[in-house]
Amino acid sequence: MNLKDSGVKFRDPCDDYEILECIGEGGFGQIYKARHYQTGHLAAIKIIDLRVHAQGHQA
Repeated sequence: MNLKDSGVKFRDPCDDYEILECIGEGGFGQIYKARHYQTGHLAAIKIIDLRVHAQGHQA
């Protein structure tokens, strides 16, 4: 499976979601509670800082 078929999005989640709070952190990024602007549905969004991981450093 390639990234285009995986459902991974490379756009700013703030375009579609209101970020409400950070609910966790992991080795690859932070997880945020967010609300979709159009539907009002709540979601968990993991945001990965690709710049840090591309350099071979861990957060």
